Amino acid sequence: MAQGYKYRISLIIPVYNVEKYIEKCLKSAVNQDYEDYEIVIVDDGSTDGSYDICERYAKQYRNIKLLHKKNEGLMATWIKGLSLSQGEYVAFLDSDDWVDRTYLSQLSKGIEKKADVTCCNKSLEYEKYSVILKEKIPAGVYAREAIVCEVFPKLLNNGSYLGREITPHRCGKLFKKEVLTGNVQYCDRRISFGEDLNIVFPALYDCRRLVMLEDAKGLYHYRQNRQSIARMYKQNMFSEICWLRERLIDINERKGGFDFLEQIDRDFACLFLEWIKNEARSEKAYHEIIKEILNNFHEKKYCLNASWRSIALKSFDKALVRSLVWKSKCGLFLWLFLYRGVKRNLFVNDLKVLFQEKNKKNKIRVLMIGPHKSVKGGIHTVVDNYMNWNDWENIDLIYRATFIEKNNLKKALFYALHFAEICLICLFGRIDVVHLHVSERGSFYRKAFIIYICRRRNIKTILHHHGAEFFEFYDSANDARKQYIKRVIETVDVNVVLSEYQKAEMKSRFPNACYGVLYNTVAGSMKNCYNITAHNILFVGRLGKRKGIFDLLEAIGNCDNVLDKRITLSICGDGAVEEVKERLEELQLWHRITYLGWCSKQDLEARYREAMVYILPSYNEGLPMALLEAMGHGIPCIASKVAAIPEVIKDRDNGLLIMPGDVKGIQKAVEYLSNNPDVRREIGKKGYDSVKKKFLTAEGIDKLKELYCRLK
Repeated sequence: MAQGYKYRISLIIPVYNVEKYIEKCLKSAVNQDYEDYEIVIVDDGSTDGSYDICERYAKQYRNIKLLHKKNEGLMATWIKGLSLSQGEYVAFLDSDDWVDRTYLSQLSKGIEKKADVTCCNKSLEYEKYSVILKEKIPAGVYAREAIVCEVFPKLLNNGSYLGREITPHRCGKLFKKEVLTGNVQYCDRRISFGEDLNIVFPALYDCRRLVMLEDAKGLYHYRQNRQSIARMYKQNMFSEICWLRERLIDINERKGGFDFLEQIDRDFACLFLEWIKNEARSEKAYHEIIKEILNNFHEKKYCLNASWRSIALKSFDKALVRSLVWKSKCGLFLWLFLYRGVKRNLFVNDLKVLFQEKNKKNKIRVLMIGPHKSVKGGIHTVVDNYMNWNDWENIDLIYRATFIEKNNLKKALFYALHFAEICLICLFGRIDVVHLHVSERGSFYRKAFIIYICRRRNIKTILHHHGAEFFEFYDSANDARKQYIKRVIETVDVNVVLSEYQKAEMKSRFPNACYGVLYNTVAGSMKNCYNITAHNILFVGRLGKRKGIFDLLEAIGNCDNVLDKRITLSICGDGAVEEVKERLEELQLWHRITYLGWCSKQDLEARYREAMVYILPSYNEGLPMALLEAMGHGIPCIASKVAAIPEVIKDRDNGLLIMPGDVKGIQKAVEYLSNNPDVRREIGKKGYDSVKKKFLTAEGIDKLKELYCRLK
């Protein structure tokens, strides 16, 4: 390149004492398949052989610019690199990490789309394995209005532990240079913990166009070094997280246009718990750790609001001190109830109760109870839609889990721990309504104990029934259990059911109970993305007889010879996997079947876009979320005529209905839709319209608000 050439992209690499890793980093940097870029290496006074390695590469490659300076810290180093860069766009690479060969060329797609910031996924690299760290924001191009409406409400904290919709790292992103240079003023060089937020937050605040790349694997490889700065004891960590909070508040006030204050407070609560974990790494005596933690917990204005602290301190202080002395520096109480507790969303997921003081007396406080977020299934999807809703107006919604999919001992301990916490919340907190999501068997009995506590405290209760097998559970119980179940159901203030069918069945068994119908719903952002050229039949659900998977496999086997060779069946789900595989071997259907395992929400989005038909030949159901989501994507659906499904699908209008266990019916429905693309398109469109009309989350939220207000 000619001297003075203006590169399109500058790749900035700050270096300090990484002799062991720098070679791999630089090799990945110089071997990019994108030509129009420079590499700016700034050595922060390394005392090992790092600089010598960098110098060797700088002599070999003309597009490398190398500077050696005195040690000033990471932030000062990359800021210096930014001042030396000549590119219109800037990317970062830390010296112990490495990137794919296509890193810059993939990020440059954002330049073509005129993006101020472009983001890709990362791969967390451990010694023996790697984990893909996906950005939570769906792939796509976001104009300014979409950024404000869809990204900003969850940018700094989405309600989970350190839950940011976009990772706050400099790396794995391509910035328009002017977005960075205009915000360097906000970088506080005293901060070394969470320091990237100093620049990434204001840069995203100013972003007019954002591109999220859809890369299946991480282009940026982030080394998880156990000895890294992120895992070492930090002397002044509490001061640093306070400085960070002040800096974020300053940015929020100066820029205006969107209020991030509540998210900043929630993020600080997470960092406060990280500081507690940090103190456990120190070599201080027990009494010094206890004194420092309690002083900050009691007195600092940055901590949780005064009313929450006053309740917490009465119950927690003595246990905190005892457990710190009893169970090493980490402290059993600190670990289980504070650090691990917040990570399980025990405190931080309460978006408004912890931090919003104004109008608190007029708000309705609702405690929602259901499964842990790791539990697979429709209930979690429903709850997730509620908890992610941003406009609850005068309602404070708190969520607590009572069930986790582990072995029996861990399930029991998990329930005992959370039942105790729920009791404390009901005793000491002002809770107006407890909303319990229930299926059958153990789920019902767990919720029954909580209902008893609520009745003792005169707290209104809602029992939200999701169980597909609840009636079988009740009908097969002995007389004593039937009386107990009946007493619980008739005790609660409202039994929320998923359909008119379920309401009629409940009334026939429990005539003295109060009922309300609330259909499951899907996000209003879903779009009709049906691809008429697709050749994939999609099944989503837990594998087993109840979902009709074996009937489906037999039907596909029967029509194997008449179906187009391109047509395949994708199976998403867990459960009786080995039985399904055995059946596939018997039917010799592996050429048509793809087993995908349990699919995440993001993976399902991709599967819906590739689906020709969605099919669910169940024997019983509540109101399946996967069916609503498939219809919400414009996919023609085949489903059994059971439970609430006939209230969603009108046969041969917005879907096809089959009888449960009818293998020939399944076969005919699959053949009919696979041979008639125009019919598929029309049915998919009508299904999409019916979901938009009746099954959107906004409508469900409005009904819930009305119910909460009525109970209040």
